[in-house]
Amino acid sequence: MYFQTVTPSFPWDDHHCRISWRGDGQYFVVSAIEPATGARKLRVWSREGVLMTSSEEVDGLEQSLCWK
Repeated sequence: MYFQTVTPSFPWDDHHCRISWRGDGQYFVVSAIEPATGARKLRVWSREGVLMTSSEEVDGLEQSLCWK
C-alpha cells in the first residue's frame, strides 16, 4: 500500500478560495484549501456545475490561477 504525504499550504497563503473562468466561459476552476490535508487543491467545473476533474495532491501548489 502506498501512502502519500502532502505538505500543507505555505504560511503566506491567505487560505482564500480563488475562481477563474476559462476565456470561452465553458469551464471554471476553483482553488481552495483541502480541510483534511491543509493543502491547496484545484477542481475544474463545467459552467453547468458538473465537476470535470480534481488535481492530485501536489506540494507547493499556490493560490494563483491562469488558463492556458
